[in-house]
This record gives sequence, structure tokens and C-alpha cells, in this order.
Amino acid sequence: MCKYPELLKMVAATDFHGPVSPHMEYEIPRVSNNQGIALSRETDDQVMVAAQRDLETLKSLLRTAYAGA
Repeated sequence: MCKYPELLKMVAATDFHGPVSPHMEYEIPRVSNNQGIALSRETDDQVMVAAQRDLETLKSLLRTAYAGA
């Protein structure tokens, strides 16, 4: 598992201001398969909620890392 706070602090220290594109797969029992693909249209929203939560976490980590740079 990546230690995102430490990684992002190192990135911020280089004054990097380019795009960040993390790759995540969401294996949620009875919702998505091991590649993060929803098992049915009815479960799409649950996968998107997980992705949105992770995006908000990443944004918070980036703000923290760049505030201390």
C-alpha cells in the first residue's frame, strides 16, 4: 500500500504542479467485481460513492502536503 501523505510531501517539495492520476479498483462484495466494474446498473452508484470518497481524500492529502511545502 502506498504511503500517500509521505509520497505527496516529497512531490510537493519538488514544486510539482502537474496532473495526478491515481489508479484504483473497487472490489466491493455483491456490488463490483475485482476490477471495480459494477455487477449491475443498480450498483453503479455504490461504486461511484467509493470513488468520490477517495477523490475527496486525495484532495485533502494534496492540500496538506502542499501547505507544508
